[in-house]
Amino acid sequence: MVARQERGRLEVLAAELPGGDKSLPVFSFAEEAALFLDLGAFGSSFADGRSGGGWRVRETDAGELASILLGSHRDVGRVALDPLPGIGVGLVNRLTSMGRERFLRFLLCDTSFGDTGPGMPRRSGS
Repeated sequence: MVARQERGRLEVLAAELPGGDKSLPVFSFAEEAALFLDLGAFGSSFADGRSGGGWRVRETDAGELASILLGSHRDVGRVALDPLPGIGVGLVNRLTSMGRERFLRFLLCDTSFGDTGPGMPRRSGS
């Protein structure tokens, strides 16, 4: 993910989408997040983690990511998977994103409270 320290607290990057929804960009690899920053997303300018505005690549795990989505970023409507920076990529980013609730179910491997559509993991056992 992309984050910065702001007033002694961790601030995680979330972008405002047209219509007022927020999107949390999540990356498969640190290099993809660094490229996102290097290509000028959100006023950044360096691929090595030294980014403009204090934004940096920050590795995380499923538990922390779930905590962020259930806590400080519970207002996020979508999670953008490996988004592309730049003008005119909104449709591509929309197609490669998913709703917050569905992403949380996927992340936590919990299919007990909703649709288990294609690509959703299933728990083994009873």
